[in-house]
Amino acid sequence: MSARLSINLLLRANFYRLWRSASFWVAVSVMFGVGVFELAVGVHAQRQGAPVPLDNRYMLFVLMSGVVLSAFCSLFVGAEYSDGAIRNKIAVGHSRANLYLANLATCSVAGVLVCLGYILPMTAAGIPLMGGFTLPPASVQLVGIGVDEALGQTGHVHNFPHPLVNALLVPAVIELLDNEGGGNRFADGHAGVEGG
Repeated sequence: MSARLSINLLLRANFYRLWRSASFWVAVSVMFGVGVFELAVGVHAQRQGAPVPLDNRYMLFVLMSGVVLSAFCSLFVGAEYSDGAIRNKIAVGHSRANLYLANLATCSVAGVLVCLGYILPMTAAGIPLMGGFTLPPASVQLVGIGVDEALGQTGHVHNFPHPLVNALLVPAVIELLDNEGGGNRFADGHAGVEGG
């Protein structure tokens, strides 16, 4: 069996299992519930007079996603081992590398979808109820540098393409958070940093 066909078949089977997985929908529901709860806490604090910007509540999904996704991934991948399905896949002719790669891709997509369970209610209801983002773009660049350093530490072991994060993610976040409008700062060569 060719490697490309093997990966396609494994991904199709994994995404079919993912869609039908109760643990996946529980993880999405938990993150959605946490997002709604954090939004309610932020709105309540603002009505009490405390200055709570949306930025403080928006990125809390990073903390919860580690717990929720570790539980989900262990249940999702562990089901193959406990059911004996992994033995059957190897007996059919799939390589272990293809199995692990398909599981990694499936869990990565599931992770993005689980995080969207938090981000969507926070964005859809948070911006109208709590106002826009208040974080200046230069601060987001500092966060990007911190992310780059953190990924740089793990990148030596896991070969993670952390320059890709700086090249794609950080400029996109800066543009989203730039409330000033008025032109494209990246085209002007300023890259979101005030004063040059």
